[in-house]
Amino acid sequence: MYITRFRTKRIAAYLGIPYAQPPIEFRRFAAPEYTDLPQWDGVRNATLYAPDCMQSEAKSDEVQQRIWDKHDELFMKLLESQLEEPRKKEYSEDCLYLNVYLPADDTQPKNTD
Repeated sequence: MYITRFRTKRIAAYLGIPYAQPPIEFRRFAAPEYTDLPQWDGVRNATLYAPDCMQSEAKSDEVQQRIWDKHDELFMKLLESQLEEPRKKEYSEDCLYLNVYLPADDTQPKNTD
């Protein structure tokens, strides 16, 4: 999907791309497995966020944590303003997914002649 930033910059967003086996059952608390990745036929819908990983609240420096929380809040406002419907915050152990953001100009194949 494409989002617009600063009214003129278009960004291509590829959301929810699996990069490892889901860390569930016997894979829980183990290093990520990158073999035998999930497969799909045709074009994958990369316009939806995957669930977030379950985490406890950070116990580090309170001021730094508030800065990160504010950063995340502002970033999500930017992205959610471009979504057709607001993102529902979901959590799951199956959370090893990437979101990739590129300037829209970089998504076109380059001529190598």
